[in-house]
Amino acid sequence: MTAISLWENKNDADTYNTNTYPQVLKTLARFIEGTPQVHTSDVVTSTFHKLAVAVPA
Repeated sequence: MTAISLWENKNDADTYNTNTYPQVLKTLARFIEGTPQVHTSDVVTSTFHKLAVAVPA
């Protein structure tokens, strides 16, 4: 199973990790085998794809 969580900032992610995630693990314990792995990464967005490109005639 893969779960993806997106947060506005690191503080919100840390708050979830401290306060909510342990309860989620407890609720799902009977379905989970082993220890879940948590990975973090930065999400980068761009509007570059919206730039107009000149097409030669």
